[in-house]
Amino acid sequence: MFIGVLSRRWGTPTGGFTSGFEEEFESAVARRTNDGTNPKICLFFADVPKAVVDEGAPGLLQVMEFRQKIMDQQSAMFRQFESTDSLARKVQMVVVRELLARSSGQRDSGPKGTTDAGPSEPAQAPTPTAVADGGASAEEGSTQLATVLEDILAVVRGNMPQKPIDWDRFTLVGLAANQDGDFLQAHLANRLYKRRGDLDLVQAEYGCWLNTLLFDVGSSLSLHQRTIPGWAVIGPIRESLETLLMDAARSSDTSVARGATRTMLRLGIHPSELWRKFDDAEPMGERPLPPVIWVEVLNAEPGRGDALDYFLEPFASAAGVGPDSDEVTRLIRAILEVRVEDHGEDLNEATRDILESVRDALDGAPDQLARLVESGTHASQLNAVLEARLSNLSPAGLNGLAAQKSNKAARLAAVRHGLEAGTLSDATVRVLFADGNAEVTTALMTDARSDRQRAAGYLAILNENKELKAKSWHKAELTALLTDEDTLRGYDRVSALSNLAWEALTYRVPAAMLDEARDVLDTEAAASRAAWLEQLDGNEKVADFLANERCRIAADLLTRSAALTGADVERVLSFIERQPFLSQELWTMLDRLGSSSQHLPRIAQTLRAAGDDLGFMYAINSLDGPLGPAVADALMASELDSMASSAKKWWAGQPERTTEELHEALYDDDTALRIAALDSLKTRQTIEELTALLYAYPNAGRAYWYNVIVGLDEFIYARPAETLASDDSTQT
Repeated sequence: MFIGVLSRRWGTPTGGFTSGFEEEFESAVARRTNDGTNPKICLFFADVPKAVVDEGAPGLLQVMEFRQKIMDQQSAMFRQFESTDSLARKVQMVVVRELLARSSGQRDSGPKGTTDAGPSEPAQAPTPTAVADGGASAEEGSTQLATVLEDILAVVRGNMPQKPIDWDRFTLVGLAANQDGDFLQAHLANRLYKRRGDLDLVQAEYGCWLNTLLFDVGSSLSLHQRTIPGWAVIGPIRESLETLLMDAARSSDTSVARGATRTMLRLGIHPSELWRKFDDAEPMGERPLPPVIWVEVLNAEPGRGDALDYFLEPFASAAGVGPDSDEVTRLIRAILEVRVEDHGEDLNEATRDILESVRDALDGAPDQLARLVESGTHASQLNAVLEARLSNLSPAGLNGLAAQKSNKAARLAAVRHGLEAGTLSDATVRVLFADGNAEVTTALMTDARSDRQRAAGYLAILNENKELKAKSWHKAELTALLTDEDTLRGYDRVSALSNLAWEALTYRVPAAMLDEARDVLDTEAAASRAAWLEQLDGNEKVADFLANERCRIAADLLTRSAALTGADVERVLSFIERQPFLSQELWTMLDRLGSSSQHLPRIAQTLRAAGDDLGFMYAINSLDGPLGPAVADALMASELDSMASSAKKWWAGQPERTTEELHEALYDDDTALRIAALDSLKTRQTIEELTALLYAYPNAGRAYWYNVIVGLDEFIYARPAETLASDDSTQT
């Protein structure tokens, strides 16, 4: 066995590897590849607080990147531990299981799933309600369990049982009886899930499976990393699910607690014990008041996170959905008054700070909440609280929110409000132009076009800060808004080594500049380059840069023009093909050209010629627009896995994909493609068809993937209550 334990340090480089741990891990992987089975690789990661992760210590970043890689590839068993005691228990359990498995000849298979774990499925797949709401009675579960234990006892006594021992079921029983609350391994859970129609479980086994499922939900960033199905299995305890989730939300295991609150938020579950109206004078008695229970829930996941998102969700939800926001406001005040001496548990300081800021914001003083958002300390629902109260922010608070970068949604809302109120400072505008965020600068330029005084102010800020790396076209357009054509042409004649006046003319009198722009592209700015070369005493490097920039300005003008011709398209694309990298401004031109479908085949040639120099994020952002087919074609040909994966994901979402193609994609090695194909199938097929797919998928005699099983199981058997009545619909 290889057991790796990682907390916040990655280790010291050893020559060929970034750390000794990496060297030992890769050695173990190589040995397992050669052997086919050994060694079994088990990894344990410390549960590092989000605030510590955000600090971005180099060693910790390497640990987190490694953990994400393991989660994405599902190449090794991994667990999370919260303390040294927790680590000791979990390592001991893994070792004991491995010894038992070896002694019985049973071992887990590889990470992708298995095609021969457990008996075959019944030929006819049951309906969703049959599995979800049916299941064995307590007596049937006890009888089946007794049979398993009797077989084990027979072996202990030296007798041979009449049939092979059900080691998987025996392991489930042991885990259910384990007071330390251990979880099912992914392979074990999926083998048992595959034979779910034959399982008769007892209450403790249902509880163990639910906790494992919640741990998987809480420790995974998305469905991509999920490996534990189970909603179909735990149908018999659905009536008590609300209570079980509320209890799990107070678990000492952070991942289980997080999984419970995520599940309640997703399913729209609001346990009465948490959300019931209460009287401030109500005695404690045997029924704890909601504020006291909320303290336990919020303490299970301190500070920002899913518990806080769940609690504050009424501020972001539609009217009439879930608890009333006024009731949550009252709850906040009551929670902050809960004291350990009265109720046995005090609210943790991280959550207290956030709720006090929310309370103050609701009372008309949101500046402290804005500062928390600026520092990155926020749950997503806090935006709704803050954005509804931007008018109450002080000028300093509003400018601070507009200048921060950690919360883009809040930043854009603050910028728009500041522009409307006229309260953005010069310092903030300087930061916004320097940052270059497209949505923010678009808001600034829209503001400048409607207010000449604002335009003059923005231009003054850009001119006063030579080191400011604002986009040249912003400065050119602002200049054009404030300067007449004759003056600009005069500046262009006398300006040495500058394209500013010429670019400003393309905004001031675009139609009059078209022929000149065409000539610039046809000659690659030869005339201007010759003049600059003379002024620069033969410095070709600078002259080439200035000439290329003038070509960029000319191409931009043509793509903005309503008089664009086919020859103009060729001029622009030829210029783009001469560039070493597709920058943001070049993608802007391509997006404009792509608005006409007749240009798409020629654009596709340009993108294919760019190869891996497409500009990854700009290319991905263009997939959902008119350029989608051309971009996807280019990305598919890329040697970079991340680019090809994004294209495959786009491919699966296209309406022309057949159901057969999407079914085949569920077996693909690319995680993004599988999940995208699954998402498409959810919108096309009925619940009955998806249920049949859930039974057929792991029985096709091929290696299959656990996250597909998880996605189908969750969609069919754990949907929000309001969608359960639409099982006959082809779209849920």
